[in-house]
Amino acid sequence: MTQITLKHSTQFTLLFVLIVIAEVLCTTFEELAIFEFGVKPMIMTSLIGYFIYHSAHVEKKVRYQMIFAMICSLVGDIFMMFSFRAPIYFILGILFFLITHIVYTVIFIANNDVKLNRLLPFMFVGVIYASYLLNLMFVNLGEMFIPVTIYMIVILAMAQTAFLRKERVNQISYRLVLFGALLFLLSDSIIAINRFHESVPYSGLWVMTTYAAAQYLIMRGILRQ
Repeated sequence: MTQITLKHSTQFTLLFVLIVIAEVLCTTFEELAIFEFGVKPMIMTSLIGYFIYHSAHVEKKVRYQMIFAMICSLVGDIFMMFSFRAPIYFILGILFFLITHIVYTVIFIANNDVKLNRLLPFMFVGVIYASYLLNLMFVNLGEMFIPVTIYMIVILAMAQTAFLRKERVNQISYRLVLFGALLFLLSDSIIAINRFHESVPYSGLWVMTTYAAAQYLIMRGILRQ
C-alpha cells in the first residue's frame, strides 16, 4: 500500500468513524433524532464513494456487484428510518437487505473452497444458532415467521461463503470479509431480538456500530482480495 493510499485510507476511516458516532448520537438522544435522516445515509454513501474511487483494480463484475449491494443497503437504511410509521417500510428495508446479502453471497462464493470438513461444522453451528433465535422469537413472529426464517437462511449462507474463502484469497482479505460477515449477522440478530422478543438495552448503539463496522470491513476486504 503506497503512502498516499495509506494516508487516504486513514483519513477516510477517521471520517467514517465520526459519521458513525454522529449516527449513534442521533439514535441515542431524542432531541437529535431529526438529524438522523441526513446522517444515517452518509454511512453507506461514504462507503460507496470510497469503494468506487479505489476499486479500479477490482474485477469489473465484482466491482459492479459490490456497488449494487451497497446501494441496496443504502435504500434499506432509508426504508428502516421510516419503519416507525408503518410495517411496510420495515418489510421493504428487510427486502433490500436480503438482496444485499444475496449479492454478497454471490461475490464470496466465487472464491470458495468447499470442503466438507470445513463446511459441516459451520453449518452445524449455524443451524443451532438459527434454531435458538427462531425459538426465542417464535411467539411474536406471527406472519413474519417465514420471511424471517428465509432472511436468516440467506444471511447464514452469506457468513458461510465468507468463511469458505480461506486459502482462496489472501489472509487480510479473508479476515476482513469474515469478521464483517459475522458482525452483519450479529447486527441483524440484535434487530430481530429487539423487534420480536424483548427490548435490548442500547440497541441503537449496538446495531449501528456492528452494522457500520460490518459494511466497512466487507468493503475493505473486497478491495484487498
